[in-house]
Amino acid sequence: MTKIAFKVSARAGKLLGRENFSNPEGAIIELVKNSYDADAKNCLVLFDIPTKKVKDDDGKEIEIPVREKSIL
Repeated sequence: MTKIAFKVSARAGKLLGRENFSNPEGAIIELVKNSYDADAKNCLVLFDIPTKKVKDDDGKEIEIPVREKSIL
């Protein structure tokens, strides 16, 4: 087999990484796909999304997620 020399810049690696994980949903999907590709029997994704109680415009108490304290 003939070998062909080529170079890949560090910038190309960064761009490829950003394309794969441009948003949180894409990153989670990629994790699940990786488990499938690895022939995993199970794939467990746990979300811990704390909430806080606030009052809406009508004065009704509602719970909203606290993104800064959420973990995957």
